[in-house]
Amino acid sequence: MLTTLKQFLAPPTLTDPSQNKTSQLLNNILLGMISLILLFTLILIFLGGQWIDYTLNAIAMTVLLTSKQLLNKGRLKTASWLTLTMLFTLITISSSAFHGIRDTVIGGYFLIIILAGALLGKFGIKLFAALTSAVLIALFSAEHLGLLTVTMPPSAQTIDIIMLLIILSLISLLMHSIIDTFQSP
Repeated sequence: MLTTLKQFLAPPTLTDPSQNKTSQLLNNILLGMISLILLFTLILIFLGGQWIDYTLNAIAMTVLLTSKQLLNKGRLKTASWLTLTMLFTLITISSSAFHGIRDTVIGGYFLIIILAGALLGKFGIKLFAALTSAVLIALFSAEHLGLLTVTMPPSAQTIDIIMLLIILSLISLLMHSIIDTFQSP
């Protein structure tokens, strides 16, 4: 059982050195995100989360585990696209369902753009930056046209600061990992 766990946690070794580095990066990202989803679920249990929070976490966990399996089979691009698409979709659903353009989860879009650059290159940056811009404009317009009713609490909630700190930590760790991965021989 321990051998199976070690095999699951280890990144695949690919023949192309640049793909090998990208696969190591994606592996670290997936394992970190899986850990964060577990931690976030525990925090939600402690703070009394809503059913949608648990549903989104379950969807995220399923997609992350699927991406990890695809990565372990050497399907780097598929795993990258699946992971980024899932993150983008969940952030969009969350911001649409909760606090609109002022939702703290909006910061996750910046993380996605950085991830897209590291995993997919310049095309990924351009695509996810354009998609993010379109969603932000749509959310802004929907709020101003009255199509999206946003209920904001009178003050910041505990979950808001937790999400901001998680996003900030992820961006910092990601940039550190990217620098380490691509500067190592």
